[in-house]
Amino acid sequence: MKYTDFHHTTVEGDGSCFFHSIATILLVEKDGWFPNKQSVKTKSRLLRKKCVNWLQNNLDYKIKETGLTIRDEIEEDLEYNDNETNETIQDYLNYMKTSDGYAGQIEIYAMANIFNRNIRVYIHNKDKFSNSGLGYQMNTQKDIMKDIFLYHNLRDRIDNPGLHHFDPLYPKDKLAKEQLQQLEHFKHKKASPRKSIRRKASPRKSIRRKASPRKSIRRKSSRRKASPRKASRRKASPQRNVRRKASPQRNVRRKASPRRKASPRRSVRRKESPRRSVRRKASPRRKVRTTKAVRH
Repeated sequence: MKYTDFHHTTVEGDGSCFFHSIATILLVEKDGWFPNKQSVKTKSRLLRKKCVNWLQNNLDYKIKETGLTIRDEIEEDLEYNDNETNETIQDYLNYMKTSDGYAGQIEIYAMANIFNRNIRVYIHNKDKFSNSGLGYQMNTQKDIMKDIFLYHNLRDRIDNPGLHHFDPLYPKDKLAKEQLQQLEHFKHKKASPRKSIRRKASPRKSIRRKASPRKSIRRKSSRRKASPRKASRRKASPQRNVRRKASPQRNVRRKASPRRKASPRRSVRRKESPRRSVRRKASPRRKVRTTKAVRH
């Protein structure tokens, strides 16, 4: 297998890289493109849960290549593993339930059986991929469209212990075929005659429903009749019916005060003064013509 034949993408190395890688491959198969980190983490949590449940329910499953059971594989891992907290099979399963529980060959057996697909794990050697010794074959034939391909940095693990990591590998030919199929599917979906033809209304919907007799009959008002006490008009009290007599003070018209009568001064028209009525006579000075001065 050539390295250039695959899309080699990376996932987070948080202890769940194996499940992140499987989740990435499944999401690309479903949507046709590489997913974001959040969707990968959500899918990987579900895969981890399925894996642990399968191991717990299939401890007596015999592996084809070795003839050992899952129980034997876990006990062997506990014997050679440096993790002191895992002493029993249940401790191992509880450890795998945590988010930082690193998966290995035992979890590869479980995921291959859950999906009934071959899981092939490669290491990168120059420009080629070679078998890493990990993986599990459910079918002897290699199918590039169905098999799950993973990358494992086994060489780095030997040189630097504790830095082992899984990455997803997706065949380029497979991705091209899936994208082409999805493109044709969308084109066919847009051009389908079913959606272009307007649906006729069904006869049941077009016929107007007749009003049921119960609804057509006008309901009698459920209003209670007024009680005789409320219906009878209250008689006015004798105090209200008797018209109040005007007080003698208000009926007596007030006499005008003597001050308000017009004073005799204002009623008598003023006579013009004799000065204004007599026309002034011209002064004698104005009538006498001034004589010119005589020169001597």
